[in-house]
Amino acid sequence: MKLRRPGRETPPKRRTTGVVPVRPVSRENRPIQEDASGAAEAGQKLDRPSRPPLGERLAGSGLVRILKSRRLHFGIAGLLFSAVLALGAYRGYRYLYHSPHFGLKHVEISPTYHVDRETIIAMAGLAHGQNLFGISPAQVRKRLVRHPWIRSVTVSRTLPDTLHIEITEHESVAAILFSGELPCRAQSCSLENSPFYLINTEGEIFKRATPEELRQKVIITGVHRDLFHKNPRSVQRVIRRSLDLLKLYQENPSRPELSEIHHAHDVIVLFLKNVPCAIHLESTDLPRRLGYLDDLLAKMDLPLEKIRVIYLDDRENPSRIVVMPEPEPEPEPEPEPEPGSATGPVPPMTPVMAQ
Repeated sequence: MKLRRPGRETPPKRRTTGVVPVRPVSRENRPIQEDASGAAEAGQKLDRPSRPPLGERLAGSGLVRILKSRRLHFGIAGLLFSAVLALGAYRGYRYLYHSPHFGLKHVEISPTYHVDRETIIAMAGLAHGQNLFGISPAQVRKRLVRHPWIRSVTVSRTLPDTLHIEITEHESVAAILFSGELPCRAQSCSLENSPFYLINTEGEIFKRATPEELRQKVIITGVHRDLFHKNPRSVQRVIRRSLDLLKLYQENPSRPELSEIHHAHDVIVLFLKNVPCAIHLESTDLPRRLGYLDDLLAKMDLPLEKIRVIYLDDRENPSRIVVMPEPEPEPEPEPEPEPGSATGPVPPMTPVMAQ
């Protein structure tokens, strides 16, 4: 037995048979095996599908399908329309806000009594040729209502060059003087230090009053300033009650003119203007008590100049009226009477009672 080297193997020997393999040869003196392999490769080439052209391949791609979709067409059309619309809006904005065709040429202002036209135009900040669309009605209204006499403002525009301003002023019907404040002198009384305030028809305090503005105004007194700061609504109720009384009192033109309405708790004191006389009224059932006053003035022989106070403040008996006349001046000392002359003492002043 022969020993073999490790790691080296010899192939097994083929046993020879009686037939020797002969390699077939074709007529063209080529190996048949090579012709068969060539034919197989040609058949494979013929059986492989042919590659489509580039146009057909692009037509079937996803990019072409997206480019042909209607959504893309509508989107592009929408973008173009938006761009044209934005450009038109910008051009229109430029024309409206910069064209001299819409320059301010006319300002129509409603008639006013306390504010002149020049002051209104200056406060509104208006200028000739100013663009009408650049003027803000809200800003004009905000500037004008700062004036103390202006209560409300309505601003409107009329194309192409007109601005309308409708102004409603306060209507002063009375004035108020808070308790504890002394009226200023005529020489030193200015708008800054005036203790008087004007009141409109709604019972609202809207500005300080100058001496010129206090003419022919009834003064309301008896209201404390501290109460106005703590509870302004209660003060406004008092003012409205005073205005209602003033309106009721002025319904009869024969009644003497008033100068002051003073509030003293539940009693209202009316001071007459040209006569040093005061009328005390209980705050309830005022129309009835004023009717009693009219009857008294019509039947009384004593003139008002000689009456100090008229009391109509009896709550239990409203028809009870007490009239206090002015005290007569003390007579000058007379010379001593001669013996035998008859003189007597002067009777004292007594109130006059009217039922």
